[in-house]
Amino acid sequence: MKHRTTESGNVLFLILIAVALFAALSYAVTRSTSGGGTVDKEQRRIIASEIIQYATEVEQAFKRILLIGGYDYIYAEFKNPNGAGGTDNPNCVESTCNIFTPSELGVP
Repeated sequence: MKHRTTESGNVLFLILIAVALFAALSYAVTRSTSGGGTVDKEQRRIIASEIIQYATEVEQAFKRILLIGGYDYIYAEFKNPNGAGGTDNPNCVESTCNIFTPSELGVP
């Protein structure tokens, strides 16, 4: 066998680079195909943040009724003025103690 002096034996190194590139390409393709549900995930996050925001508005209205309105917590009423949901609180005799009444104290 004749030994060639121009070859330095980098074939193994080239094969390892090819395997690494193939692995990176496979990972990228797998990652892009599994990310198809991002719109649903983002939509769920938006809905969840809207629910949390509404709950925060109700909490703030409750605090305004207690602090600014000067009512005790037993006077707060959670009855929707449109008649949908909530309970009647016999202690609440004014509309300003109702959390869902449009006023400066209630939920905007």
